[in-house]
Amino acid sequence: MKHYILVAFVLMFNGLVFGQSNADEFTKEQVIKLLGFDGKTQTIKVLANYNYDILTIASLLDTLHIRNCTVLEKTTVLNKKLLEIIYSVRAGSGLHEQCMLIVGCKNNKLYQSFHIISLFHEDFIDFSKKRPTPSSPDIISQYAVKLKISTTEYPNYKMNINVHSENKSKEHPRENYNRVKDVVLNFDPVENIFYGTRTEVSKSFNVFDPKKQKERRLYIKGNFPTIALDNYQYYYIKGEWYLKNVYSDLAMLSY
Repeated sequence: MKHYILVAFVLMFNGLVFGQSNADEFTKEQVIKLLGFDGKTQTIKVLANYNYDILTIASLLDTLHIRNCTVLEKTTVLNKKLLEIIYSVRAGSGLHEQCMLIVGCKNNKLYQSFHIISLFHEDFIDFSKKRPTPSSPDIISQYAVKLKISTTEYPNYKMNINVHSENKSKEHPRENYNRVKDVVLNFDPVENIFYGTRTEVSKSFNVFDPKKQKERRLYIKGNFPTIALDNYQYYYIKGEWYLKNVYSDLAMLSY
């Protein structure tokens, strides 16, 4: 009986979440085959729903969602077992931001192996000033991440990351910088994630929940995998990646 209930649920889920994409011109769907961490072939569906700006990634028994996805830029299978997903998010006037998600699968369960902001560009114009026409940006900020998985045999992955960040200010040229840094990440074969180090945490945070679209105060305690890339810091807490902002608040990147 449990078997029939499970099959019925899966068929209903696929019909509700993915069946609508064929009839809706504002959706983009891909079906991708991966070799799971368990050595079995897994099917992953990637659906960008531009009506609601939601990106959905689903295996047979697992689903995750990302809000504010404006464009599904590309998907790439890495080393047969990892799916790289690049997507753009709504960031505001003069801003362009992309994120990178790498997922794997085992026993039809999804693992967010890596989830970061991979590209950021800002052209800031101070309209309070009188200026000739046409206007040019007062500040140009750029940030870009490139990566390569140097060791391809699971679970002994190594990820090499190149981080380039640059700031050009007309009014405050002393604040200008052009930095390039290389970072190496290890792979945790238990949680199936890439990480830089582990950090002991015991404090309260304002945490933004994208599912409920609201912030809550949460006390977090434990030793968590972290990634530090220039001014961005990420925590992996109970199966989810969180971005820590300049105010030390946390934002869950998916749900």
